[in-house]
Amino acid sequence: MTNAAIDGVFPIVVDKSAFIDTLKLGIWGERRPEPMGEIVGRENKPIGGKLSKYGRLDRGTFASTGNRYELVYGPRRKFLPLTMLALRSDQTLVTRENTIEVFNALCQGVKRVTVSQLELTFDLSGRSVKQLDQMIFTSARRFRTLEDEYGRQTFYIGAPTGRWQVRVYEKTTNITRLEFILRRTFLRQRRVSRVEDIDLLRYLDFADCVFLQKPNTYALKTISNDLSPERRRAFESLFTMLPLREFVVTAKDLFGVPNRDLVMPDALNDQVRRMQRKMIF
Repeated sequence: MTNAAIDGVFPIVVDKSAFIDTLKLGIWGERRPEPMGEIVGRENKPIGGKLSKYGRLDRGTFASTGNRYELVYGPRRKFLPLTMLALRSDQTLVTRENTIEVFNALCQGVKRVTVSQLELTFDLSGRSVKQLDQMIFTSARRFRTLEDEYGRQTFYIGAPTGRWQVRVYEKTTNITRLEFILRRTFLRQRRVSRVEDIDLLRYLDFADCVFLQKPNTYALKTISNDLSPERRRAFESLFTMLPLREFVVTAKDLFGVPNRDLVMPDALNDQVRRMQRKMIF
């Protein structure tokens, strides 16, 4: 298949198109006792305790796509969807067609389906996690970097319970993955409620969330040359040590340099926007 994964990466989208890596749906409909279609490794078990929103978990892998699903059902609270379904782009890309196919295969009597959360994903070659960390400008105030036992880093922007969050990590040695985790409140504010509304993501402006910039090297050199030797060393040391978004704030406070003089849009920002407009779903 043209959209089949190789080592967890879909060559068809690298540097070209955004895609939905994980999609979570609220479904007002009953779980089928027996699903339609072949499912591999299926299991059904109780989950959670008294505070859990749902009582049971049904999960497995659809043979037709090679993609996992997780269906929780038996809501313990009023006003919740009867079932919640999570789909992942494991072996093939999640699309509108296979999304509808899966929830109809698992549920019956479906009256309503809403998008609860999704991950809008960009696979980028030739860029490292550290490089993206350096160039990201954002309205978020919370940042966190985690490292696994192999030294691979994952960089988080925003709160895990916020309306949106950004995650940057090394997918392979050559591919860095940039993911926008968009939650229900964020999506509803932008009129993305139904599965068919996901197409609107192609045209949303994420500049308020994340904008990618690079140093204005000419301006930096000019400003540095105008400083005394001692202040020049401090200026250059801060530039080396800090992410660009922190450096411009510090440079304004300590040296009186306007932020706009130190940075300029990076070409990667335009590339990400082009990939967004060409999103596959």
